[in-house]
Amino acid sequence: MKMQICNPVSRIKSAITRARHSHTSQSHVTPIDHSDLIDILSCTRRRWAVEYLAGQPPNEVVTISDLSEHVAARENNCTVTELSSKQRERVYVSLYQTHLLTMEELIDYNRDRGTITPTEAPERLWTAYRAFCETLDG
Repeated sequence: MKMQICNPVSRIKSAITRARHSHTSQSHVTPIDHSDLIDILSCTRRRWAVEYLAGQPPNEVVTISDLSEHVAARENNCTVTELSSKQRERVYVSLYQTHLLTMEELIDYNRDRGTITPTEAPERLWTAYRAFCETLDG
């Protein structure tokens, strides 16, 4: 017998696995393991990164600096202009060294250039995650 949690996780997975990469001429399925989805969503910084990337058009190049500023501002409950250089740097380093590597199934990450190109997967994941949260809220 499957646990109850499998149904929402399955819904989240099915919502994002058909990520169309429009930088190519073909659509294809990007399989993402359930445990990878849970791992991606388990960290607040990664959730905020997914939220930011979900708001970007697919194939719009985003710099790690822009992403880290957004995440740092959320983390420190302030605006980007109010961030200190230490706050920016701390988030930038963790995204660069850890979190973006964990999220590679959702994004096209060019570590050498410091750029991220979201696919449709972050938007689908964020939408499914928010819907799941709403079911928990009542």
